[in-house]
Amino acid sequence: MNAERPHSDATIRKRRTQPAVHAPNSGEGAPTYLLEAKLAPPRPPTGFVVRPRVSAMFEAAAARPLTVVSAGPGWGKTLAAAAWAASGPAVGKLAWVSLDEGDSEPRLFWSYVLTALRRSGAVPLENDLAELVPGPAVDEEIIRRILYGISQLPEPVARVG
Repeated sequence: MNAERPHSDATIRKRRTQPAVHAPNSGEGAPTYLLEAKLAPPRPPTGFVVRPRVSAMFEAAAARPLTVVSAGPGWGKTLAAAAWAASGPAVGKLAWVSLDEGDSEPRLFWSYVLTALRRSGAVPLENDLAELVPGPAVDEEIIRRILYGISQLPEPVARVG
């Protein structure tokens, strides 16, 4: 009997309860698996107080090319953004990605961003982003194609992440 078990039964059960999205393989290297939970805004907890003034600030910011929301941990940035997202933003489509330190590898980062954009409904089939899959080496050409594809989207997209 093998005394070493790489995973406990609890770990295996936990993994099965968090479905993953399989990003298509570019034909180079291993496929990329994305976590579903990172591609949807969290639900604000019961009793969460929506602040209309903060939501209005998010709405105004969504009309700009880039907005950075900065505050210390625990100040409610994510919940405020999630509450705004749940209200149905007036500006175009919404693409949500929750990222952490482990998602800084370029292939994983861009796979999440592209998947969120596609799921938002903002990427038409004729756009280069509809089929683009980052390979193991995300080089300047891939970044250029992603940026060009984003610039060709027919309507605004608010990407939260």
